[in-house]
Amino acid sequence: MLTRSLLMTAAAILFLGPALAAEDPAPPASSTQAPAATPSASAPESAKPGFIAEQGKDQWLASKNLIGAKVGGPDNQTVGSINDLLMEKNGTVLAAVIGVGGFLGIGSKNVAVPFKSLELSRDADGNDKIAMRFSKDELQQAPDFKPLMPPPPQAPVAGGPGGTRPGGATAPGGKSQ
Repeated sequence: MLTRSLLMTAAAILFLGPALAAEDPAPPASSTQAPAATPSASAPESAKPGFIAEQGKDQWLASKNLIGAKVGGPDNQTVGSINDLLMEKNGTVLAAVIGVGGFLGIGSKNVAVPFKSLELSRDADGNDKIAMRFSKDELQQAPDFKPLMPPPPQAPVAGGPGGTRPGGATAPGGKSQ
């Protein structure tokens, strides 16, 4: 559930980031009014300023069109599938994390490739295609992508809540004394 929420947030940032970056510069600091967002060329006229009412034909949803999508190499053979997107805090998509090798996800490894190295296309029937210049062999030789891991929780401090007091007694909140 959390993963899906994160993916939806990533998708929103993925598609709003370039639109926000394309806006006019912010007004001078003395102004207290926020600039109005400019609707994209493909947005319907019924959309309110600052909101996007529908996906355009040249826009991609991360959860529907990217995550899980197969990626083809230079020989048009599938080299892996997109497992995740790596983004900067400003919304720029830095890399696509591609799962390579293995069978049904077992024994595979993740490799992060620059997002700009992907070629996204959609045919007249609405079928999406993702290709890149890296071969399966090159991806298997690439370093494993290691996501940032949160620091481990700190051990309780002696004498603190739930900690032990000298002599083996438990501090308040730990029940035994």
